[in-house]
This record gives sequence, C-alpha cells and structure tokens, in this order.
Amino acid sequence: MEDNSRPPASDSAYDVLRARILSGELTPGERLIEQTLAKDLGISRTPVREAIRRLLHEGFVEKGKGYSTRVTDFYEEELTQLFEIRRRLECYAAGRAARMATDKEVAKL
Repeated sequence: MEDNSRPPASDSAYDVLRARILSGELTPGERLIEQTLAKDLGISRTPVREAIRRLLHEGFVEKGKGYSTRVTDFYEEELTQLFEIRRRLECYAAGRAARMATDKEVAKL
C-alpha cells in the first residue's frame, strides 16, 4: 500500500512561499527565481513552478518582463479587503454545504 500521508511537494512549497510573502520575508517587487527557491526548499523546480503558478493565480505574485515573476506590491488595505472577501466566500460555501448535506454525510462528521 502506498503512503500518501505527506502532502505533495508543490503544496508544501506553496505554503512556505505564501507564508514568506505574508511575513515580509519575500518583499514586494522581489524576483522569484525557481532554481534558487528549489535549492532553498530542497525540492526540484517542478513543484516550485506549480506553487508559483498558484500564487500567480491568487495574486500574490505577478509576471514581470519575459519569464520573470515578482512578489506583488500589496498594500495593507488591499490585503484586508482580499481576506474579507475570502472569509465571506468560505462562510457562504460552508453554510451552503451544511444545508445540502445528507443525514449520512452529517453522521460521518
């Protein structure tokens, strides 16, 4: 049987990079270099690339000239608004899921 207890490397890379952006360790405008990040995280470039794509989709990083990627220059107010929108969406989704849950699904919880 295969051990699937560890999350995929791309998820771990995403979590680390996102935390570094939010903490300010990776500063606004800072260029993200896949090879350097992969070496730092002890993984190959592919999971780092996947993590960067996810961060790009979520607005934490942005494409620069050519193939470069940089940390987005967020302002505190923008971050507050983004987190409020996310909170509302997650609350809505949780409420909707709870209303649509079957007795069998509730029993599993």
